[in-house]
Formats: sequence, structure tokens, C-alpha cells
Amino acid sequence: MIIKQHWSRHLRRYILSIVLIPMAGIGLYLLYRLIQAQKNAFYELTDTQIIDHSDILTRKIDLENIDLVELLDGEGSTMFGTGSILIKTPASELKLIAISAPEEVKSQLHKAIDERMKALQPVKKKTQVQNDFDPGSLDRMDYLTGLWQQGLIDDDEYDKERKHFTDN
Repeated sequence: MIIKQHWSRHLRRYILSIVLIPMAGIGLYLLYRLIQAQKNAFYELTDTQIIDHSDILTRKIDLENIDLVELLDGEGSTMFGTGSILIKTPASELKLIAISAPEEVKSQLHKAIDERMKALQPVKKKTQVQNDFDPGSLDRMDYLTGLWQQGLIDDDEYDKERKHFTDN
């Protein structure tokens, strides 16, 4: 799902560009730049993440990391039916500014987040398997192998110590 910013977000810049058109074409250039910037700035909602495409930077937020999705009051214009949405994660936040039908977009975000969390549930259950070995034994085996590879212990000592790990 592609979410574009409403043109009313740039209303002041549109007016300024039009006013400056008679001044040696500066207004035409500003109008061109404004239209290009508006075309290149959008938000993309996928099955797994929301992506903020702007002129300079592309930010990606995984849906499973989103803690809060709320409508912002005072941001956007109710006259044009636009609004803004704040998305918070533990590490950052993202504002979807001046989007059309913000309530509908918010509900779509909640649906996508719920679906993503349901899809991750079986994966989380599979990763909680009990291991039959001591968690520190692999670290000790790696340490022993490192000593042997560096030549700090010989083959006989290495084999003798390695048997302690394989007998358990």
C-alpha cells in the first residue's frame, strides 16, 4: 500500500512559487522542485514493514517493533480531510504527515501489525527448544580450539580435553 502526502501540506510553498513566477522564472523552478519533491516523498506499507521514502533518506520500520500508532491532533488540515499519524518503536518514531483519510490508514496499520504478529507466533514457539548441552560448553570448546589453532597446546592435549566435551 502506497501512502502519499496530500498536496495541501505544501500549500504555502505552492503559493510562494506561483507568486514568484514573474520574477525571472524563479517561481517556475521552485514549482518544479516542489512537484518533484512531492512525487518522491511517500510512505509504503508492506506485509513486514513500513518504509518512509523521502528526498534524501529511506527509513524502514519493522511492523513487529511498533509499540504505538496514534492520530495527531493539530497536525494536518481538517479542511482538506488530512491528518498525521505518529508511529513509535522502542528506538525511534515516525510521523506520517498530511495524509488523506488518516483514520483508515491507522486501521490498515493495526491490521498489518496484527497479521505480522500472528505470522511470527509459530516462529517464536520453534525457537524455544530446550538444548541438551550446557550452554557454556560450546564457548569452552571454541576457546580450546583457539588455543590448539594458535599452537599454545599440542594435539595430544587438545584430544584429551576434547574428550571431556564429547563424553557428556
